[in-house]
Amino acid sequence: MSPDAFQRFTFVIVNYNGGEMLVDCVRSVRAALVPAAQIVVVDNGSRDDSMARLGAAVPGCVGIAMGCNAGFARAVNRGLAQVTTEFAILLNNDARMAPNACDALADAFDAHPRAAFLGGRLFYEDGRLQNAVAAFPRLYAEFLPRALLRALWPARYQGRPTGNAPLKVESIIGALFAVRMEAVRAFGALDEDFFFFLEETEWCHRATARGWEVWHIPAAQAFHAQGATAKK
Repeated sequence: MSPDAFQRFTFVIVNYNGGEMLVDCVRSVRAALVPAAQIVVVDNGSRDDSMARLGAAVPGCVGIAMGCNAGFARAVNRGLAQVTTEFAILLNNDARMAPNACDALADAFDAHPRAAFLGGRLFYEDGRLQNAVAAFPRLYAEFLPRALLRALWPARYQGRPTGNAPLKVESIIGALFAVRMEAVRAFGALDEDFFFFLEETEWCHRATARGWEVWHIPAAQAFHAQGATAKK
C-alpha cells in the first residue's frame, strides 16, 4: 500500500444536476481521507440545488461554476487546470469510490511508469460488473455483431474483465479515470470538440500514439449509476 496515497491525487468531479448523488460521490472520496481542498467540483450550469447541498454536507471543496452546460471535456479541463498534485482522478458525479481505490491506483502508477491513464473496476448498485474498458473504434466493429467480436478478439472486446491482475488495454471508461499529470502536460488535455461521450477514447488513443500506456486496475473499484447524469 502506498503511504498517504491520497496526498498524491486531486479529484475532479463534473456536476450537472447531480442532486444527492453528488453528495454521495464526494463523501466516498472523503472516506478515502482525501482532504476537501483536493476535491474540485466543476458545475456545468446545474439548475438544481446540488452545489448548495454539497456545500452544506461537505464544506471546503473547490467549486468552479461554468455558468452553462459547457460539455464534459471543457469542464474537466477547467478542473485539471487547478491540479498541482502528481495525479488526478476524474470521478463521475453518479459514482461512489471504494476507500482503497487511491492506494490501488498509486501503486499501479508506480508499477507502470509509462501509464498515462488508469481505470478501475465498475459495478452496478446491485453488484453486477459494468463495462470498464473499451476498444478503439474500428470500421469493421460497426458491422460485426458484438458476440462475434468478443469471440474473435476476446482481449480487445471483453468490456468487463474478471481477472484480478492489472490489464493493459486500449481505452477505459471515464467513470473512475486516473490521470498522470506529467503525461497530460506532454500530449495535452481533453479535446473540447467532444461535447459528451468518446472524449476519453480519443484521449487514450492520443496517449498510446505517443508511447504512453492505458491500464485497467481491478483493485480500484467504484459503484456507478450508469447514465444517471446523461439522462438529465
